[in-house]
Amino acid sequence: MNVPTTRFWCASALLLLMRFAASGDAVAAPPPEPLPHGPLSARAGDLSLRLRQEDSGIRLLSLQDAALGEELLSTNQSPLFTLTLRQIGSKEEVRLGADEGWRQTTLRKTRDGLEAHWEKPVDPSLAGIAVTATARADQRQHAWRWKFRVENRSAGWSVWRVVFPQLALADFGAKDCVFVPQG
Repeated sequence: MNVPTTRFWCASALLLLMRFAASGDAVAAPPPEPLPHGPLSARAGDLSLRLRQEDSGIRLLSLQDAALGEELLSTNQSPLFTLTLRQIGSKEEVRLGADEGWRQTTLRKTRDGLEAHWEKPVDPSLAGIAVTATARADQRQHAWRWKFRVENRSAGWSVWRVVFPQLALADFGAKDCVFVPQG
C-alpha cells in the first residue's frame, strides 16, 4: 500500500459512517463494563485507535497507521466531540467536550470494536445529558465505523450543535493528501 492511499483511507474511513441521533427517549442498551486503569487500544486492519478514560472525560490518544508505524494525529489534539447545548427560552450556550466536564465515563471493548459513554455532567444544570460513541472495526477496509448518540433528558437545555469526530491530523508533508468527506 502506498502512503497517499493510506492517508485517504485513514481520514475517510474514520469519518465515513457517522450517525447522530438526539432524542429524549430512553436508549435500551446493556450497561458498559468499566475499564481498568490505562488506555484502551483496538485495531481495524492497519488502523490502530487508542483512547484513555480520564478523571472527567475520555481522550483520544492515538490514531496510527500500524503498517507504517506512523501517528496520524497532530500533537495538538481536540476533544473527540464537542456538544453545544442551548438553554430553552434564552440564547445562553454551554459546551461539553469528550475530554472534560463529566462525572461518569465508561470505556470498553465490544465484540467488534469499542464503546465510550459519558453521563452526569459536572454542571448540575445539565443533568440528563448523556453521550455514547460506538466504533465498529471494519478489518477489510482498515476503517472505524462510528455511531454517535446524544441522549437529552434535561428539561432546560436543547442540543444545539454537535461536532463529531473532531480530529486534528498531523502534517503529512507535500507528497501526501487527506480527503475528508463532507455531509
